[in-house]
Amino acid sequence: MPDLGGDFEPTLETDQLGALLEAAGADGLNEIMEAFWRSTEELMSAVRAQSAAGDFENAAKTAHALKGSASNIGASLLADLARAMENACRSSDNAQLEATISEADGAVDVTKTAIDALIAAA
Repeated sequence: MPDLGGDFEPTLETDQLGALLEAAGADGLNEIMEAFWRSTEELMSAVRAQSAAGDFENAAKTAHALKGSASNIGASLLADLARAMENACRSSDNAQLEATISEADGAVDVTKTAIDALIAAA
């Protein structure tokens, strides 16, 4: 497995991404990430719309899906924020949900930058 160092933590689980990189190679990981980013964009858009509509039940399901996909690729910061969104939905805390969605929007950019750097460094 490539030595990815600790420069990417706590944003990424480098062991998990390293395993994906080893299994799929840089090109394969880039393809995985393209699909992940498309899905993330769709899920974030859906949770924003569900939040605006006060649909906490479906927003919790959407946040849960985001948490799972982020966890699967080792995007720990994004997974943690998705968990916080899910928790806000379960307690019907719209203010917390909106704040966490905003934070997650920033985390998407940070995570993408970190993953791109990780792939480039491999």
